[in-house]
Amino acid sequence: MNVEAAKENRMTLQNLLGVSEEKAEKILGSFVLITGGQSDTNLVQCSIDVLEKTFENVSDIFNPDLSYNCEIVIGGAIPCTAGPHVFVCEQEKNNFLISLKRSSGSLQNHHPFISFLISCYVAALVVKVVAGEKLPFFIEDEINVELDKIITNRLVFDTEIDVGESYLAGAGAVGNSFLYALSKFNVKGLMHVVDADIVSGGNLNRCLFFTNDDIEQNKVDALIYHSQPLFPQLTLLPIPELLQNAPAAKKGGPWLKKLIVGVDSRRARRNLQNELPGEVFDASTTRIEEVVIHYHKNPLNGKACLGCIYHKEQEEQAHEKHIANQLGVSLEQIGEQFINENAALLISAKYSVEPSEIVGLAYDTLFKQLCGEGKLQIEENKQVLAPLAFVSGLAGAFLALNFVSNNIMPLPYNYWRVSPWRSPNFRLQQSRHTNPECEFCNNEITKDVIRSFWP
Repeated sequence: MNVEAAKENRMTLQNLLGVSEEKAEKILGSFVLITGGQSDTNLVQCSIDVLEKTFENVSDIFNPDLSYNCEIVIGGAIPCTAGPHVFVCEQEKNNFLISLKRSSGSLQNHHPFISFLISCYVAALVVKVVAGEKLPFFIEDEINVELDKIITNRLVFDTEIDVGESYLAGAGAVGNSFLYALSKFNVKGLMHVVDADIVSGGNLNRCLFFTNDDIEQNKVDALIYHSQPLFPQLTLLPIPELLQNAPAAKKGGPWLKKLIVGVDSRRARRNLQNELPGEVFDASTTRIEEVVIHYHKNPLNGKACLGCIYHKEQEEQAHEKHIANQLGVSLEQIGEQFINENAALLISAKYSVEPSEIVGLAYDTLFKQLCGEGKLQIEENKQVLAPLAFVSGLAGAFLALNFVSNNIMPLPYNYWRVSPWRSPNFRLQQSRHTNPECEFCNNEITKDVIRSFWP
């Protein structure tokens, strides 16, 4: 594992568990074995792809000379070790149980998307096992995934889905996971992948496609290079810019029919609403505790937009003020999201960084990098600590599922909070309405333009 990626994981575990650097490194060095049968190859491979972004030693080949910290046992497979174990089985049709205790039930050969979705929950219990009882929130010993309540129309698995022309904003962790999950479906169309950032070593702990060879490359180019071969009928086109600088945006008019949101800050999501998208599919992570899923279509008719969901809160304002103080720039500059030449000079005067190397970086990205180097105060860094790969993976999985499902049947909700650590709570699915404090929804001029764009 890349040194910077390992450091990101270590910092997250230190902050999450309240343990020393040495203890966090020991946890990340855990040996994880995956044992499954011939029909379980999809779930085995997805579990490897997700877990190896966190743990340094993940394999599906048993080595009797090793002492394993956790063994994942799939279906009716026979364990190779004395444990501890994480068992995965299907108790009833489409009802998966991931548990620390073996239960009756086998596992049939399922659609590849299901394997990816389940692998994210499997990873959560593996973290529980190797971290012991130190997690700061309660996690039950089993996770029940009721697929029939998540996948309301199984035609998504058997149908060729024309997704038309769309824009994916954000080629980071959620964007990677979205395309990883989307590749499990039979989709066709045209998708622009938009991100102005480059790949850093620290991205490798949670971006499923990126490797060491991608460091210093444009994120969009690296993501498309790895994922395009998985899409025989979906064309991916790179735009290494901000969304507002996309060629179609310069022409004006209703150009942004479908927007998939995978950017990594509340401000960035709010700003995307200013591009007047017709239809929005959104997923985000709240540190490592929760995944938020949101959807809306214009005209809103009283429903919530991105500005309503991610309205500015006191915590966010305090966080931005802290970043500004630490980097030596103004709050106005933080509001611009990306570092310009003037800000780069101010930052370089405070830290030993080359101005030309940070121009164009997001402020959060640089702040997190400096945190990793131990140059900033740890107490206030919680908001920029990177989520573990399975958290971003779950966000991307639900984002892809909603994107394809909506082409067959309208979604029954527009907001859902999902924990990556416990069984999905379907009572949390909501129909969110306009936030009275939303600057976008309460702008009469903007509403008139929206109605003319998307009648």
